[in-house]
Amino acid sequence: MSTPYNSQQVKTILAERGAQVEAYLQHCLDAIPMQGRLKEAMYYSLLAGGKRLRPVLCLSTAALFGLSAEAVMPFAASLEMIHTYSLIHDDLPAMDDDDLRRGRSASGVMPSGPGPAPPATRPSMKPPPSLRATPC
Repeated sequence: MSTPYNSQQVKTILAERGAQVEAYLQHCLDAIPMQGRLKEAMYYSLLAGGKRLRPVLCLSTAALFGLSAEAVMPFAASLEMIHTYSLIHDDLPAMDDDDLRRGRSASGVMPSGPGPAPPATRPSMKPPPSLRATPC
């Protein structure tokens, strides 16, 4: 039987796996052949920081079953993308109508020039072919 992790070890694992997820999300966004305000809004919302707890739990569970982080990273990242999508929609006027998310302007009111930002979650109804069922 293994010994439990102490709090510092847990913090280290969360930070390391969170950084892996952050780098992969950046890679995924860089792979989308899009420019302009929509892509800017996607970067702004998805890379706004946070604990990345959902994808870290995915990676940690995979590790328990002997799977590599590389094998499950697309699934872990998709959890964070869906979570970010839900946060953006939660901030819309028809929902909570929040101006701030994670201590920054919400996506719909991000400071990027006149007028509201485009919805960051709707570049299309389905992901581009390069992001479907294969790693980014």
